[in-house]
Amino acid sequence: MVRAMKDSGVEWIGEIPEHWDIKKIKYLLKERNEKNTPIKTRDILSLSAANGVVPYGEKTGGGNKAKDDVSLYKIAHPKDIVMNSMNIIAGSVALSQYHGCVSPVYYMFYSDDKDSDINYFSNIFQSKEFQRSLMGLGNGILIKHSEKSDKLNTIRLRIPSEKMKNTLLPVPPLKEQRKIAAMLDEKNAHIDSIISKTKESIEAFKTYKQALITETVTKGLNPDVKMKDSGIEWIGEIPEHWEITKIKNIVKIVNGKDNVVKDGEIPVYGSSATPFGFTDKIMHDKETVLLGRKGTIDKPQFIKEPFWAVDTVFYTIPKRNTYLKFFFYCMSGFDYKKYTYGSAIPSMSQGILNEIKLPYPILKEQQQIADFLDEKTAHIDSLIANKEKMVQELEAYKKAMIYEYVTGKKEVE
Repeated sequence: MVRAMKDSGVEWIGEIPEHWDIKKIKYLLKERNEKNTPIKTRDILSLSAANGVVPYGEKTGGGNKAKDDVSLYKIAHPKDIVMNSMNIIAGSVALSQYHGCVSPVYYMFYSDDKDSDINYFSNIFQSKEFQRSLMGLGNGILIKHSEKSDKLNTIRLRIPSEKMKNTLLPVPPLKEQRKIAAMLDEKNAHIDSIISKTKESIEAFKTYKQALITETVTKGLNPDVKMKDSGIEWIGEIPEHWEITKIKNIVKIVNGKDNVVKDGEIPVYGSSATPFGFTDKIMHDKETVLLGRKGTIDKPQFIKEPFWAVDTVFYTIPKRNTYLKFFFYCMSGFDYKKYTYGSAIPSMSQGILNEIKLPYPILKEQQQIADFLDEKTAHIDSLIANKEKMVQELEAYKKAMIYEYVTGKKEVE
């Protein structure tokens, strides 16, 4: 039998079962505002949309550097819902399993009410509809919606604590809260397991791709060719008829230059993989390999179209007997760390780049190797893209499923 529903009066919630209530967060959960003074713990916790709450040493990606003075932090306890007041709209909220200190911009909510199940409310906070409903409450910088991933990027909207505590949530009886939370724990664990294994597979493909590139640009395509020692550790042996030469003999490296013009159709590149703007001026109109000067320096880019390059990147002009796509694969095949300088932001100088030595076969072989790698890496990239799409679809399904159950549109059997 279909259970009776009623309008919740809250747009993001929609209809809820007739016997459910709508209440403000402050009547359901308490905010923990415990300072780490005097110092109670030096165990710093990190929060992200991807990983939830984890010890700082296990965090991945970027983010702010931990403070040296832990007395400036707040305390989080196990079973606290931890949310980043600056990034909850992008999904930075999770239930903590740890005791530790966290950023002062984080909010902690906990339950000491016998009628409130913290796991149920944690699931509400994971739903995309709840997170998006907070947009009107924040004071911030920028919201950018990605059509590709259906995610919000570059979010710095701070949600004031009082506004958060006045947000309305759907509230079923405690027995149903626990039933919904238990069911979602089981289903979420299954989905998370699939996502984790898929991500591991993606990383395995990326590792294989990198190994394939390095092997091919240093060993060539003929497994029976006589080899010789290159004298360079990362290159190892190379075919006997190949040379080793410095980058300055392969390409001319040219500095990018800032461009303040924002309108036009010419893409503007920095050290990241995609253009970040457009201009009406052309810096270079032939094929090139862009090499990072500051920031992302280990991700060369092969560009075919006219472009403008800013000063965080170099562009290259091939010299005689250089097939530029082969040079691109060479620059994709080695460890940049030993050549970089600068502790805060990785940097690379033109002088250092010019002196780096690379394998250098004849022009015909360069083209054959590049064509081979074009085909192989395109296939690998396609496999990776399919798996990344699968991860996105699973994550979207998980959030949609959570929403359907925590608002009572689906009933736990």
